[in-house]
This record gives sequence, C-alpha cells and structure tokens, in this order.
Amino acid sequence: MTKEKTVIAIKPDGIQRGLIGEIISRFERAGMKMVAAKLLCPTKVQVEKHYVYGDWLYNTGKKTIESYEKKGMKITGKPEEIGKKTLNKLINYLVDRPVFFMVWQGPGVVEIARKIIGHTSPQMADIGSVRGDYGLESYAMADGLDRALYNMIHASGTPEEAEHEMTVWFKPAELLNYDLFLEELVHNKNWGKIKK
Repeated sequence: MTKEKTVIAIKPDGIQRGLIGEIISRFERAGMKMVAAKLLCPTKVQVEKHYVYGDWLYNTGKKTIESYEKKGMKITGKPEEIGKKTLNKLINYLVDRPVFFMVWQGPGVVEIARKIIGHTSPQMADIGSVRGDYGLESYAMADGLDRALYNMIHASGTPEEAEHEMTVWFKPAELLNYDLFLEELVHNKNWGKIKK
C-alpha cells in the first residue's frame, strides 16, 4: 500500500495557465511523495499507448453514448468508433504541446489523487479540487468546438492503470527510491514522543 504509485500529468492548458506549482503543492500537502517528473511533448504513439489500454476504446465510447442519452441527444456509431474519435481529439490536444508528467507515491495515492483533481468535467468538479477551482470547461463547450475536453490534469484511474502509464512515460531508472521525512509520520506510530 505504501508503495502504490500514480501518474499525474499536467496537460497543455494547465501549463498555459501557470498551474504546475499549485498542483504540485496540493499533492505535497496531501503527504504524497514525488518519485519522478519530466516535461515533454508527447508523440502520437505515446498518447495512443497511454490511452488505448485494455477496453479503453469501447468503454470510452460507451460512456459517451450514455452521456448523450442522458441529455436526450443521439449519437451514432459503435462504442469503439466513438472511442476512436475521442482518442483522435486527445491526440490533437496533447501531441506537440508540453505536458508535465509526474509519478507520486504513497498509501492510497490513486484514490487520493483522483479526489484532489476532481471530476473529469470541470463543470461538475467540487470546489476545492483542482478542476473545481480552476475549471473553465464543459463537455458541451468541447463538443461545440469539436475538440477534447480541456480539463488541465490527468490522474491514473487504478493502480494497474498507473503501472501501465509509467511504462509509457518513464524508464524504471527514472523512478527514484528515497526517504521522505513525512513518511515517518505515516508509518511509525512512535514518532515525536516526549523522551522520559
């Protein structure tokens, strides 16, 4: 549990808005440990490897269809086809633009990170989350402009997803193993006691 890792990526719109420091500080204040970081311009191949994992195309398409149906709208196509359209929008959004990738480690880090960043749609994210505090975007806006949703930040959805994403963006040697004093507070029940 203490070695659980998650991939956090500050997307191009988050970088353009100068949110790198703010986002890092939120993870640090939550007690997480950064074990890797790099700024790079993703390639199409990397973006495809990142997203097209397991049943991502089908699941993404299915969620899109369900979302449209809830709004009383119709969308045509099979889930995989719709997922592919979403992937192409993400490629256009992320390729040849700077993205800041990080790996954070700590107990329950995947779930905590998802709470810190907030709901995928900034319009639906709680105030206090990154997307809730800084989000300017909605699915309706993105759909109207026929582009990806600009939601500033990515976080792995599961520990397994994080393991996959780390192989896309980092070499094993780039993940640092070091002690953070804060970990003593979390893992040692006898810290800070008065000496008698």
